[in-house]
Amino acid sequence: ATFYHEGPVFVGETVMGLLPRSGVVLTRATGLFLAAVIEASVSHFTYEHKLKVSDMRERIPIRLPATSSGAPDWAYMEQTMRDVMAERVDALDSLQVLARV
Repeated sequence: ATFYHEGPVFVGETVMGLLPRSGVVLTRATGLFLAAVIEASVSHFTYEHKLKVSDMRERIPIRLPATSSGAPDWAYMEQTMRDVMAERVDALDSLQVLARV
């Protein structure tokens, strides 16, 4: 499973922590977007065929939306995840209304 976690965290021997490159500042929305992309990229790994650090460095392509210059399109990722989160909030609000009926 892949998660985005804000703030300091301790990871054990069976957990990998990824940090953004120097100069990259993640917002909650871009962090959640990246977590979803990474999860999709590693979903074929299983308990028997565990993901290793060497896999992440050498064999796992993480495809991100890019600007015309080829740089990651952080604004697109931010807006897309904000839109997804707003849709989820609306869906939950609708469910709460239905639950009261």
